[in-house]
Amino acid sequence: MPLFDLANPHRFMQLARVLVPAFAVIAAALLALGLYLGFRAPADALQGEAARIMYVHVPSAWLALGIYTLMAIAALGTLVWRHPLADVAGKAAAPIGAAFSLVTLLTGALWGRPMWGAYWVWDARLTSMLVLFLLYLGVLALWRATDDPLRAGRAAAILTLVGFINVPIVKFSVDWWSTLHQPASVFRLDGPTIHPDILLPLLVSATGFAALFLALLLAAMRNEILRRRVQTLTLLAAAGAASSTRGRGNRRARRPTNRPATARQTPAGRPREPPRRSPARASPSVRPRARHTSAPARCPGSCGPDARSRPTARTGLCRCRLRPRAARRPRTGTPCSTAAATGRTF
Repeated sequence: MPLFDLANPHRFMQLARVLVPAFAVIAAALLALGLYLGFRAPADALQGEAARIMYVHVPSAWLALGIYTLMAIAALGTLVWRHPLADVAGKAAAPIGAAFSLVTLLTGALWGRPMWGAYWVWDARLTSMLVLFLLYLGVLALWRATDDPLRAGRAAAILTLVGFINVPIVKFSVDWWSTLHQPASVFRLDGPTIHPDILLPLLVSATGFAALFLALLLAAMRNEILRRRVQTLTLLAAAGAASSTRGRGNRRARRPTNRPATARQTPAGRPREPPRRSPARASPSVRPRARHTSAPARCPGSCGPDARSRPTARTGLCRCRLRPRAARRPRTGTPCSTAAATGRTF
């Protein structure tokens, strides 16, 4: 498989599924063998039994420097080549490097107490190693400062490249300044100065720690890829639900309805009654006209033969109105004197 094919997260996941258990088994076997050989190795001539802590201290220090170098390469891949897995590797390696740096500081303090008489001194090697540990914490803080992985990856990559200047300072601090820490004993131009009975367990332990780092790195990268997939699917599902809700709301607003006012529906689907108006607050235009209950159903006929009595529409009172001339009764009968005498009326 070409190296460029590993840029595909799917192929990387398939490869990591095979390599993580393999590196874990190799790391367990080598660490057990290294510890066994370390306790079987002879004690140091000057430092005695306390020197056996170097089988944990020295590999941790090597890995702390190597992991930060790997992070710097991943930072270049993020900023320059835009490699899809570069920021994933940088984010996954940062907590592992911080853990190895902390182990280095703690084991160095335990080793320095019987040798120097103090757990901590502001030595050039110790101080630069502490700065490296703080750089790891700064990178982790930048990764957690924002939820956008692109912005967090660029900020962490810039800090990683700026802090890489501390790696050669840690390596050559014992050569540039006068320190209490011993100089390099393994990686020298003229060869290592350690006895082979001590060097072999040290190299075996360092290889076991390296295999452990690779297993942890691949597992952390796989988890980060899965986490980003879940986050992307969650955002897509939320966006789809929001768009579908807005679409249903727009269609419901544009849809004409022939329902009466009493059958309006609420968003929850329950019927809602129309607002009721009080009779006192009703509009004058729709106010019912008052009916005159005092008007008689039929007016008495006391208006005479030439008039008729009818109730008016406005007041409801009876009023006499003259009949038309053609509808009047003709006057026939006795004269007025006779009518007055007899009491008849017309």
